[in-house]
Amino acid sequence: MLSEAERERIPRAVTPGATPTLLLHPASAASELGDALAALAQSVSEETQGAIAVTEVHNGAHGEPPPARPALSLARGAQARVCYLALPEGHEAPPFIEALIAWCEGEAAPREPWMAKLDALDRPAALQIFIGAECPHCPQAVRVATRAALDSPQVRATVIDAQRFPQLAKRFGVRAVPTTIIDDGLAVTGVLSGAALVGRLLARGEDGYEADRFRSLIETGRLAEAARELSHAAGVGFFMQAWRESATSSRVGL
Repeated sequence: MLSEAERERIPRAVTPGATPTLLLHPASAASELGDALAALAQSVSEETQGAIAVTEVHNGAHGEPPPARPALSLARGAQARVCYLALPEGHEAPPFIEALIAWCEGEAAPREPWMAKLDALDRPAALQIFIGAECPHCPQAVRVATRAALDSPQVRATVIDAQRFPQLAKRFGVRAVPTTIIDDGLAVTGVLSGAALVGRLLARGEDGYEADRFRSLIETGRLAEAARELSHAAGVGFFMQAWRESATSSRVGL
């Protein structure tokens, strides 16, 4: 999976005393995906001469457990900030390898300009990126989200194959990929740039963001969640705004 240069680079990048670990979260029953993730983790560990360890996890250790199993997480110590409910192969392999290298480099990893704004996050953010195996745009959506998670301790990213986990895709009303779900609420379809993603995260709690989140609940069919918003004045305001700005075709959900 790794090129010769990457095999040499990863061991050199590891911060002394902080061995990065691939956490395997097996399902209760054997599956093709579980076997593939286990083989991938073992291959990475062998190719990096053990610089990356592999650990099997059956409980909630290393932070919040994944939303489903089998899964594979990138962790160091007690921190697991990137989780895969997908097999990073084919065109999804490069973002995974880049994440491995950045995770190993830690604070030494180069930062793009938009990443500096992540320092202003004052509360945790959970990202779920739904992808498809043949989607040409999904790798970039994954790349942005995983780099944000590896750069900021406030961000956690979970990459989900919508076809392998249809129950999760249905739960969030995912109809196209890539779709990024922020804090189980706002759904954004398409590729968010790094700057756009950080802008969304920093805007959480502001009226504009909350109005977008409310509309997102309607558009993705999460009507029960949207209805609960009407129990407070702000939610009623978001409803009226959405009604005023809606087209006839979108008023059925409202």
